[in-house]
Amino acid sequence: MSDWHYYALRFRSRAQAARVFYRLNLTEPVHDDGRPAVYHDGDWYAQNPPPVLDENGNPPQGYVAEQKLAGIGKLNFPVAQPHRVCADEIGLLYHPTGATTTDPDTGLQVPVMAVSDGWHVNVGVKGRALRKKLRPWVVKPVEQKREFCGERPAMDASRADIADAEMLGMDTTDAQMDAISEA
Repeated sequence: MSDWHYYALRFRSRAQAARVFYRLNLTEPVHDDGRPAVYHDGDWYAQNPPPVLDENGNPPQGYVAEQKLAGIGKLNFPVAQPHRVCADEIGLLYHPTGATTTDPDTGLQVPVMAVSDGWHVNVGVKGRALRKKLRPWVVKPVEQKREFCGERPAMDASRADIADAEMLGMDTTDAQMDAISEA
């Protein structure tokens, strides 16, 4: 049996997912312009390159080591430890409401879709320590329609160590999500 375990995770938002992955050292965030990014004091910051110091060893007047970012829209979160973690950022999921509408381009009846709560990420992790740290965000979809890395049987089997009662359901409320600590 493989030491890899595959889970579907759900967070309140992309921002929460980013904070959790960062705090667990699973990502090395990078700004769109290539600058490394860090999270502290409740905000994300892009780190500026080190300055050329003057003859006294001082940075130039007005140099700022970090730039506070308005949000995480321009940040990318590559996996920091590919030998221990693989991640597939799904984002928003949609589910059929039961109603149908007519597609204006084709004239066909199509289901009306609604967004599901949360920000979704599929992960594969190697080792017990990471599995335990990610456990608060593990969800067990009622009907799983997406396979992760072609590993559907492994995904199903690897969740056997988590009791169904411990997993979040797709109907977990925002209040229940708010009660989960962020590692």
